[in-house]
Amino acid sequence: MMRRFAIFALTIFSSGVLSHPGGTDVHGCHSGSEAYHCHSDPYDYSDSPSVDIRAWDVNLGYQLNLNQAEWIPFAGVSVGESNDYEDTSLGLNIGIKHQKGWYMGYVSTSESIQLGYHFIHISTNSHYFGLGIRLPLGGIGTANESSPYFSSSLLFSEERHFSHY
Repeated sequence: MMRRFAIFALTIFSSGVLSHPGGTDVHGCHSGSEAYHCHSDPYDYSDSPSVDIRAWDVNLGYQLNLNQAEWIPFAGVSVGESNDYEDTSLGLNIGIKHQKGWYMGYVSTSESIQLGYHFIHISTNSHYFGLGIRLPLGGIGTANESSPYFSSSLLFSEERHFSHY
């Protein structure tokens, strides 16, 4: 009986001595009765996803509808960045638009292809995928007429960042 009591007492007191109160922060660390310390590996390389803008373009151009044709070519200048290049560059935006609203273009600054319908498009290049807009500058009624236009795209990627504290 005494032996069971001694084992019980040791278990209770030793757990109280070895443990200490206090929740942990996002890094698995805390302070309390001791200095700030961690209960997990401080170099936890668990990955956390984030979405980054990897390419972009802004375009200004003109669409020329000759004799109310079914296909309307457009061309313009582009400012933007592609992939991991750090420099902004000047380039071209060229393409063709159908009277029913579908269009396809290429933007040299973001090295992307645009596939769209009326005022919205998807953009893609060899690395990234994104969304954009295309608006006639003469108003909505000029969407199928000769007119200047504005378009822009953002291309994204999911990057994995490793935590290191």
